[in-house]
Amino acid sequence: MKIYKTLFTFLALFVSVQVAEAQISLDGTEISKCVDLRYNLTLRSTDTRTKKEISLLQNYLSPNHFKQKSTGYFGSTTVRAVKAFQRDNGIRVTGYVGSATRAKIKQLTCCGAETGVSSSSPANLYFGLQCIDMKMIFT
Repeated sequence: MKIYKTLFTFLALFVSVQVAEAQISLDGTEISKCVDLRYNLTLRSTDTRTKKEISLLQNYLSPNHFKQKSTGYFGSTTVRAVKAFQRDNGIRVTGYVGSATRAKIKQLTCCGAETGVSSSSPANLYFGLQCIDMKMIFT
C-alpha cells in the first residue's frame, strides 16, 4: 500500500506541475490558481481602484473569453468576456462581476484552498478542471 501512496504522490506532483505550467495568460504572466475576487467589478473599473483585480479577472478569462492582453481597465471587451463566462456557467448575464460571478470563479479555481493559497498544495490537486482533495485519498 505504501508503494501506491508514493507512486500516487509522485503522479500528483507531476500533474500539478504540468497544470501550473499551462496556466499562462496571453501577456505571459502566470495566472494564480485561486482567483478570489473581493470587489464588484463594473464598466470603467480600473486596477488602481480594485487592487489589480481587473487584470486578475482578465488573466483568468483569457484565452477562452478575453482574447487580448490584460489592460487593467474594465471596458467593453471585458464586459463581453464576462457575459460569455456568465452564459457558459449558468449565471444571470449582466456583464459585471457581482457576488454570483465572484463565487463561481472562486469555486472553479480555489479547489477548497485558503484565500491566496495555491490549490496545487499537497492537500488539493487539479486534474483537468476537476478538483481532487488529496486528504480524502490518503485517509
